[in-house]
Amino acid sequence: MERIACKISCGARQFYWFSDGIYAEGTQKNYSNVLGAKLVKVEGIPVQKALESIKPLVPAENDQYFKAFGLDYLAIPEALHAQHITKELKKTVTYTFEKDGKTFEQSFNAVDAFRFPRKYGFVTNDKDWVSSRNQNSTPHYLKDLEKYISTSTCPDPKPCMYGTARYRMTRRKPYLHFIKGFLIS
Repeated sequence: MERIACKISCGARQFYWFSDGIYAEGTQKNYSNVLGAKLVKVEGIPVQKALESIKPLVPAENDQYFKAFGLDYLAIPEALHAQHITKELKKTVTYTFEKDGKTFEQSFNAVDAFRFPRKYGFVTNDKDWVSSRNQNSTPHYLKDLEKYISTSTCPDPKPCMYGTARYRMTRRKPYLHFIKGFLIS
């Protein structure tokens, strides 16, 4: 059986789905004017209709997965064309944004597929990318996500927060043994 490589491209932007809409959370520095702007349209199509169109392409088992990863498909020109959001396959996609009471369009040039420089759903600032999230400090719920067990104490000695990012049960350390370390007596 012959294997055929499929080459896709991707636009240099990261969207995030908040309760009041979809916003530009991260982008390459040359498109930083869209940071924090609400996405209104994709190629002149209302964002809700564009989302409905791309949903069949996303291997999502539930709505939360689609909200987390389905938005990436809004940055793939091939996906937009396959779902008839764009009339022809092209490397430049135009989005309509709303920010500070003003509506504006921004066209993004796609590049060969790559991974966004992101960690746990948010773009990380680097020499080419910027995020709308203040990254001077990391909130407790985003700290130590790569660890199996994580605890932190808040500055005020009275309130205390314990958290686990994830847990992998092993024969040597069953869950009950793990949870005993978090019980408060």
